[in-house]
Amino acid sequence: MSGDRLRDRREIQELLSRRATASDRRDPEAMLACHTADSTDDHGSGRESARTFIEKMAATSYRDPDNGPQKHMIGNVLVDFVADDEAVVESYHLAYHRHGVHSGPTDNLIAGRYLDRVRRVDGQWLIADRTVVYDWSRTTTATDPTRSPAAISLIDLKERTPVELADLMAKQEITEVLYLRARAGDRRDHALALSCYHDGATEEHEGFTGPAAEFVLVQSAYAPGKVPPATSLVHLIANVLIELDGDEAAVESYHLCFMTGNEADTTIAGRYLDRFARRDGRWAITHRQVVFDWSRTEPGVERFWDRYPDQSKIAFGRLGPEDPLYSIAQRGVADA
Repeated sequence: MSGDRLRDRREIQELLSRRATASDRRDPEAMLACHTADSTDDHGSGRESARTFIEKMAATSYRDPDNGPQKHMIGNVLVDFVADDEAVVESYHLAYHRHGVHSGPTDNLIAGRYLDRVRRVDGQWLIADRTVVYDWSRTTTATDPTRSPAAISLIDLKERTPVELADLMAKQEITEVLYLRARAGDRRDHALALSCYHDGATEEHEGFTGPAAEFVLVQSAYAPGKVPPATSLVHLIANVLIELDGDEAAVESYHLCFMTGNEADTTIAGRYLDRFARRDGRWAITHRQVVFDWSRTEPGVERFWDRYPDQSKIAFGRLGPEDPLYSIAQRGVADA
């Protein structure tokens, strides 16, 4: 793959993330900035101009007080270039909507795909046509209070410029730090967690504000020596948007956390608002603010694998060094 095509793929992936994040912020101007002037859209009610669809949403759904927060996470982005300045893109999305805030709140999860045709206009990749495919959904009674959609952000969604190859490398390094920090939490790997921060980094997390090292090693429910509140923990990272400024960067990313503990299952969705810096050639976090957007807790139910006759053959995730990862990774893990 050439450097130019690698750059194009990254810009297209960021375009999809910007479009999702703009929708979650209910920002019609930022949404329209992701589309060509003649862009079309089919969200399930027939094809129409993207501007008509977005303006209709802004005038109706976004103004309805019975509609609560929403989140759209983007993954599995596949790009097929059909011309120098045109591509067909399939991406997966997991959408959350809180409906009936005042009349009886429900949590709605929708899994599907965006089938997009994107076009480069004046050096910028934009959506020329979108078809939304619905693959799976689930609606349940809400279990947690409704929170207002959070507008806080570090990223300006409205202005983008083509990324240079050096910036592309920086963005990849930063993205991998986000993945490693998620891995560290899910594996209860404190040494790996600390390696994702620069010395002196700070953190705002679950009511704690102070040194990131103190959160990891003392305040966190998963700190060394504590009995963890969950037996399984999964953090999915998506919609990574990075604003570079020399050797510093502002980063917004979505997270979706699944945890099982105390005979209950909890899902938490939110964002990491991170400040990064490059010091001695290494990108790492200097400040992290964890934003919580929605959650639900419900009694534990039968697991899919409970139907397997011999679970001893299944590789189950673990919070410590017994996890299957460490049988293939060329790196040790600190004792939990």
